[in-house]
Amino acid sequence: MSIKTQNISNELISILKEMVPEYNYESNAFKDDGIYLFMNDFASTLAESIKQDPNSHFVSNSFNYINTIGERSDPDVINLINVGIIEILYTEQSLSRAFIAMRLSEKLSVLFHAWSEHYR
Repeated sequence: MSIKTQNISNELISILKEMVPEYNYESNAFKDDGIYLFMNDFASTLAESIKQDPNSHFVSNSFNYINTIGERSDPDVINLINVGIIEILYTEQSLSRAFIAMRLSEKLSVLFHAWSEHYR
């Protein structure tokens, strides 16, 4: 993992801990696998939580987190959000795409809808 990727990883995980304290994970579980797998796991947990209780604090805090980090201009962070989170949510067939799109910022909603070119 490059130094830049490690710095991004540490920062995004730190922000996640602060903004989504309900999310439980093993801090070392993703150390060697990288931030993409970490975000995939977070997105999968979010998808399951949406199915169980779309109005939960976890769901609300998670979208606040996604939108907050989505305001960055760093293309590496945006790509991480797009592939690590948004694609997972888009491809989860049991979720309402309208529900997700309404909770994403305008900037991220564009990325969310762009996945329709790859998935039907």
